[in-house]
Amino acid sequence: MNETRHHPFLSGRLVDLAPPEMENAEVLARWLNDPAVWVPFARFWPTNVEGERQWISGQLSRRDEINFLIFERSSGRPIGMAGLRSLDAANATGRLGVLIGEQSDRGRGLGTEAVRLLLGYGFGYLGLRRVNLAVLADNAGAIRVYEKLGFVREGLERKAVLRAGRYVDVVHMGVFAEELRGQ
Repeated sequence: MNETRHHPFLSGRLVDLAPPEMENAEVLARWLNDPAVWVPFARFWPTNVEGERQWISGQLSRRDEINFLIFERSSGRPIGMAGLRSLDAANATGRLGVLIGEQSDRGRGLGTEAVRLLLGYGFGYLGLRRVNLAVLADNAGAIRVYEKLGFVREGLERKAVLRAGRYVDVVHMGVFAEELRGQ
């Protein structure tokens, strides 16, 4: 994949987080139509480049969520997405969503750093006190990353969601600002 221009909003040692640009619509559509992504992330409907352009065009006006593309700093390649959704100012909470779109980029610490950057922003600038998430119980790698960052398992929904023809458990996790590790 070719390097794309991006305008970093948050930067770490390994990754930059930048708002999605129209030129990112093609890679987003490719990732979101990949069964390795859409099956675990509960996307049942296909998307296309135009649909992703429409999603991108609506992002800057949203106040209930903030989404970033994750770019590998060394290459400038987009490798995933991370966002805080269901932002609730009254309760100072949000819901984490993250995906690494390229199989070859998983397990390299890029997603971990992206989540750290995003949580630092959520706690430090948005004033969140708590962030939660839901993850498939069989996604051991993601659960390990979340626990390493300080997330605590808060609940289990047994056989909660249908994925690839079978019902699987969902683990609910949360972290408070003071519990975040690695800042």
